[in-house]
Amino acid sequence: MPLRISVRTENGPFKFTQDQLDEAFKAVSDQDDWRGPICADIQATEVLVVAAAITHFTGTVTELTYLADGMVEVRSIGYRAGPCGP
Repeated sequence: MPLRISVRTENGPFKFTQDQLDEAFKAVSDQDDWRGPICADIQATEVLVVAAAITHFTGTVTELTYLADGMVEVRSIGYRAGPCGP
């Protein structure tokens, strides 16, 4: 079962710049359809900034599945299917 997290940056302990959030989101989202679902494998060291970026841009939680060799699969239903979508 994946771990589900939502990293809030506005009032929380995690402070990321807009540039950091942009870069992290671009690394995991489909640039032709950024509102779509997200599924990507990332380094475990990037989990917080990627989860924060997904929450920031889509308003959804991130599901994490830890893989071998320090990798993590991140998934999100994406902006369109989330609370901010149409």
